[in-house]
Amino acid sequence: GRLGISNLEYHGAVLRTRWLWQQAKFPDKPWTGLPFPSDKLSYSIFIASTVITIGSGATISFWHSHWWQGTPLRELFPQLYSHSRGHNLSLMTALADRKWITCIKENPTAQVLADYVRVWNITAQVNLSPTQPDDIRWKWTADGQYSARTAYQMLFQGRIRTNHNMLIWSSRTPPKCQMHAWLAIQGRCNTADQLAKKNWPHTPTCTLCQLQPETALHLFAQCQYTRLLWQMILQRFHAQITPPRADEPSLEDWWYSSVRSLSKQERMKVNCLVICAWWHVW
Repeated sequence: GRLGISNLEYHGAVLRTRWLWQQAKFPDKPWTGLPFPSDKLSYSIFIASTVITIGSGATISFWHSHWWQGTPLRELFPQLYSHSRGHNLSLMTALADRKWITCIKENPTAQVLADYVRVWNITAQVNLSPTQPDDIRWKWTADGQYSARTAYQMLFQGRIRTNHNMLIWSSRTPPKCQMHAWLAIQGRCNTADQLAKKNWPHTPTCTLCQLQPETALHLFAQCQYTRLLWQMILQRFHAQITPPRADEPSLEDWWYSSVRSLSKQERMKVNCLVICAWWHVW
């Protein structure tokens, strides 16, 4: 997560996904078919993380496996699935003499008939290879084998990446100061502009300089008193950064650009200075 803490719900789902992988990859194991713990999330992880290669079709479920464009037929055609028997047919058995058709119940609705036509067209494109075994591969590893680490990482694909861990959460400062810095770089401290949005009583001007409207950017970077404090801090601790400019556009941009080229030890020192300075200004 954003605080550098693992998501235990995701960890549990990833580990349960392993049982689905084992059942699909090693169908001859003696425990295959036993009821193992599963849930919607672990099932979704399994579907999104695996690719099926059709061979004989003997170990692929006609309805439940995602052999067609990565999605199970029961999800593509739920009404036809509900109106059919033989939910446990393998792909090989279902296609043999088109047995899946004989499993459709009587009195189908118009939607069931429409689904039937679509499934007919799909199955017409499938060519089984009786001498070839079916195969399933894990998308996220080079060898195609299940990996809990890659499954967990996959769950965070598309997330918004930030520099907060490098700047804030890895620093050796009190948690209350870290949280304050996190709010500050997002402009979410209870400065005058935020109090105005909440219709809370406030003084609109900066409480330090009494000259400019009070915002997080002004209070922690642009205020003349804060800038003077920065000069004193940097001289005292010989920090290798430039103080915020009077026209600094963003607290986070200034902070990140100041420390990204520093050594780890120097960066840790500067991060502590920034976080503690902002805390004392507040």
